[in-house]
This record gives sequence, structure tokens and C-alpha cells, in this order.
Amino acid sequence: MSVRMQILPVVLFLAVLRPEGSLQGQNIAGLKEEKPFSISGTLGGSMMFYDVSGRPASRKPFVWMLTGSPTVSVYGIRFPFSFVMSKEQRDFRQPFNKFGVSPYYKWVKLHLGYRNINWSPYSMAGHTIFGAGAELTPGRFQFGFLYGRLLKAIEPDALTYDLNQSFVSTPAYERKALAAKFGYGTEKNNAALIFMKGWDDPGSLRSDSLRSDLLPAENVILTFLTHQQIWSHFNFDLQLSQSLYTNDINSGVPDSASHGLVDIFSGIYTGNATTYTSNALETTFGYSGQQLSVNIRFKQIDPGYRSMGAYFFQNDIRNITFEPALHFGKQKYNVSGSIGFQRDNLQNDLPSTTHRTIGSLSFTASPSQVYNANITWSNYDMGQSRGSTPVDSLYEISQTTQNLAVNQNLNFTGTSFSHLVMLTYNFQRLKDKNENTADMNSYNSSTLMANYMISVMDAGLALSLGYNYTLFNLQTSENRISGPSFSVTKSLLKKKLSLMMADHYFRNALTFSNGTNDRISGINRISFSGTLKPSKHHRFYVRIYINQAKAKTSNFNPFTERKGDIGYVYSF
Repeated sequence: MSVRMQILPVVLFLAVLRPEGSLQGQNIAGLKEEKPFSISGTLGGSMMFYDVSGRPASRKPFVWMLTGSPTVSVYGIRFPFSFVMSKEQRDFRQPFNKFGVSPYYKWVKLHLGYRNINWSPYSMAGHTIFGAGAELTPGRFQFGFLYGRLLKAIEPDALTYDLNQSFVSTPAYERKALAAKFGYGTEKNNAALIFMKGWDDPGSLRSDSLRSDLLPAENVILTFLTHQQIWSHFNFDLQLSQSLYTNDINSGVPDSASHGLVDIFSGIYTGNATTYTSNALETTFGYSGQQLSVNIRFKQIDPGYRSMGAYFFQNDIRNITFEPALHFGKQKYNVSGSIGFQRDNLQNDLPSTTHRTIGSLSFTASPSQVYNANITWSNYDMGQSRGSTPVDSLYEISQTTQNLAVNQNLNFTGTSFSHLVMLTYNFQRLKDKNENTADMNSYNSSTLMANYMISVMDAGLALSLGYNYTLFNLQTSENRISGPSFSVTKSLLKKKLSLMMADHYFRNALTFSNGTNDRISGINRISFSGTLKPSKHHRFYVRIYINQAKAKTSNFNPFTERKGDIGYVYSF
């Protein structure tokens, strides 16, 4: 037997760890009462079939797959794993690609391996880091420390193109980070200070392969955040961050500018002419009563604000939002609203300034257990004004978007039958007030959905009927999509076997304003599925899908598409 075949069972067990499979904190306070070792999870296999006539195939006719998500527990500390093995990829080159754990004992928590720590949206904001850290919460105190690698080094001459994954690697220096947190307080009243430093290692790449546009950077951020409950009805939240970002730490031009609060860390960062300072501020003041609540929010992020501890967030914006809400009828009726104003170009150095006004109103009613309703209306207005140069009227943005959504439910539940009626209506309009672009951008859209479901408890039977209608209007065309839907579900063998059949039909009618080239097509989607669960450990399933597309015009090719999969899952 080859070495590869000998290690395959081990690989299937340990598998490839996904980033989203990272562990939550585990309490190790009761180690003596826990089992020394246990394993649980699922293992499964499936086969997928595909066939199409009338158009090119979008996938291979046959694919098999083995999957698993075992969880190993050592004295109560859980280590969840996951793997996928398919016909397309049969070997596992890096079985421990991403792994992390955060065990804790009383007020001591450790972070080891790959972690996603979110201390503040403007500093350590969930960026994956490979390293080690700890969080200590004795009494009212909070201490945190974290050190690790944010990015691996990728040589500029090591660009690869994978035909299967269509992925191009991006050259980068190795990037590391150090973060610390100190806080004090209770759940109602607390404050914290967060420090983060991130930096690129210029020595992580070969000097003969450097590119002129690949520069090593450095980032220092100081964040203050607090939450204060004043008396019993007032709340105040504040987050203030100052970021010091150096685009090129190798620049020899000295830095003579002042950088505010971050200057207290001047001994641990590299400042030069490529260094700039920016701030982020977010605050909320609110009142919460039995019948009335009001929140006032303010957010401003300076142009160019960046954090190496975050993947992306919008900058160069200022938001002011007012959010009142009324509650009456013993909380059965609620009215809430919001009005917000936003602008960019805070330093007036862009060609134009964009202004946005966002308003919304919502009403919910639950007068009884049988009936509830929700009505929401919103208005989004966006316009431009002069910035560093006059706005060209040919490209000026001046738009208003309105949206109305109405949802109503009737639910009658008895001992033998249950009935549910749902009615949903949605209307959306975009009005472009620039006559040069209105024909391309303005539109109206209406959608109506009606559904009725009945369940017969004793017979294990459920039926569903529905109808959808959508109308989409442009200046040049009108598109109607409509059709009914039906499904039936039946349980047999004391609910060990479940069978389902569904049919959805959609008719698409596209009409042009000039009366020519009208297009009418229809798609019928039929699905069958069955699930057999003879015991709590075993589950078998089969699913079949048939899509049939027909048309009444010569510029559309009818096709029939058939898909299916058969699988088994073992739970342990």
C-alpha cells in the first residue's frame, strides 16, 4: 500500500480546516467532570447527476463528494474540524490550513492560531490573524493582548493563475500586528482604550524582485470607546479612533507634522513625509421609554482613514441620523421612523460633493395571535453640488428612490389543522432628475406575492399554493414575470420518511416601447425529494430537479435541464 493511501484515512479525519470553522471560547472550569476524550459530528457522501438538452451544459454530468464535520472534545474543550473530498480534488496538501482555538477558564481566555478578533470597527475589526493573545476580565477590569501575522509574504514574481479557481495571487509583504486593550466598568457603564500597531516587513521579500508600486507600510491606531447608561432611560455611546498611516516606511524624507494623540507613541512608529493622520468618530445619544424612544446618531470618517486590522469600510463620509419610535396598545402597535443626512468630500478637494437624504417610516401591528402586519416606506434622495470644480450637468447625479413594502399574515392554528395566509406587496421607484440620464436609469417595479399553506397534523400532510407577479418598467421596455407555485409534503412510517413534490411556473413577457421584438418565454421547475431517517444516526436522501424552458419567439432556444443527487449522512 502506498504512503498516500496509508495517510488518506487520517487526512479524511483531520481534513481541511475552513476559516469559518474557527472555535468559540471554551470553558475549562469543569475539567474534572468532563470526559477525557470524545468525538461527535457527521460524515456523509453524495453523488450528483446533471443533464441538459437545448443549450450548453453548465456543469459536469457526474460528481461525487465526501464531506465531514467531526468535533473532537478533550476534557470539554471542543475542536471542530471539517473536510470536503470530491472528484475534482482528491489530495490534501495542507490539512492544517487554518486552525484556531479560544479556551477560557473563569475570567482568563486565550486566543491561539487563526483568530478573528473584533475589538472595534475602526481598529481590530475582524481581520484574520495568525498568532496568540489573551483576554482577562477580573471583576470590572478588562485586559487584552494580541500579537500575530495578518498577511503572508507573496513574491511579485510568484504570480500564479489557476484555471480551475480563476485566482490570481497579489504580491505583498508579510504584515504583522500588535494590539492591546484596557477597559473598566460594568455592562451599563464602561470605557475602554485600544492600541493597535500593524507593519509590513521589508525583509520578507527578495530585494531583487521588488516592484516600485509595492511599498512597505505601517499603521498605528488609538481608539477610545465607552457606553454610559444615564439614570434608567438615557444612553450614550462613543467610539473615537485616530489612525496614523505611513505609506512607505523606507521614505527618507523626514516628517515635521503633528499627529495629535498618536504622537504619544512617537517612539514606536516610523514617521516620514508619507505619514498622514485621520480620525473616525461615531456616537449615539438615546432615550428609551415605555411608549417613546429616540436615538440621535452621528458618524464621521475622515478621507483616507485606514486600518490594517480591518478589511474594508467606507471613508470620507459624514452621517447624521434621527430615529424616533412610538409604542402603544401594550406594545401591539409600533411606529418608528428615521431621517438621515449624509455627505462626502469633507475636505472639499473632490470635483463634486454628493449629498444623500434617507427617510423611512415603519408600522407594525399584532392585534391578535391570528393577524399581524408590517408596512415600511423609505425615501432615498441623492444629489451633487459643486466641489473643487463646477458639476457637469451631463453627468450630474440627481436621483430619488422610493420603496413601499406591505406584509400581512393570517394564521389559524388548531389541534388538527393549521392555515396560514400570506400577502406581500413591494413597490420601488427610481426617478432620475437629470434629463440626460433619465432614460437609462429611471424605473418602476411592483411585486405581489400571495401564499396559502394548510397542514393536516394527524395525516402528516402539508400543502402550499402561491402566485407571484412582478412588473418592471423602464423608459424603453416593460417586463412582466408571473406564475403559480404548488408543493405537497407527506410524512410516512411514523415520520421516518418524508416525501415532497413542488412545481413552480414563471412566464416572462418583455415588451419594448417601440412595439417590436417582443419576447415571451416560460420556465417550469419541477422538484421531487425524499428523506429516510431510520434511526437518529442514519439519514438517506434523494432529490430530483427538472427545468423546462419554452419560448414563443425565434431568438430564444428552449431547453430541458435535469439535476439530481443521492446522499447519505451518518451522525455520531
